[in-house]
Amino acid sequence: PDYPKNTPIAPGDSGQLTVNFNGTGMNKVTKTIRVEANTASGFENIKIEAFIEANN
Repeated sequence: PDYPKNTPIAPGDSGQLTVNFNGTGMNKVTKTIRVEANTASGFENIKIEAFIEANN
């Protein structure tokens, strides 16, 4: 993943996180990214869903 390390994001602001999604198989694929955060649980999960079609 590519993200601004050691750079806090203030409440109400936004940030950007870049990840490579290397799905295997066909049809609907789901992956989850776990992000450390200063929230009550100490982390947040980001769910990525994609639909992978066959090459023609």
